[in-house]
Amino acid sequence: MTEPKTPKANRTVVLPPQTVATLAAKLPHLRIYDLRHTAATLLLAGGVHIKVVSEMLGHATVMLTLDTYSHVLEGMQAESAATMARLLA
Repeated sequence: MTEPKTPKANRTVVLPPQTVATLAAKLPHLRIYDLRHTAATLLLAGGVHIKVVSEMLGHATVMLTLDTYSHVLEGMQAESAATMARLLA
């Protein structure tokens, strides 16, 4: 004998605490990975050395970090050139 199915309207949904807090604060849904990626991007944009960020992320090689975050580093090239010009002036 099979048990009758519970109507969807009467089902209890258990959500993780972080999801409940996010919903209560009316914030967009973010995964932990999204926060990790944002933190790494901000650190690199703020001038933290790629090796340090790579170690913080636990990447096996700096190349993995460079491949993942090269879009951040592109904007830093002009800043680096300006710094070099200022130092040589």
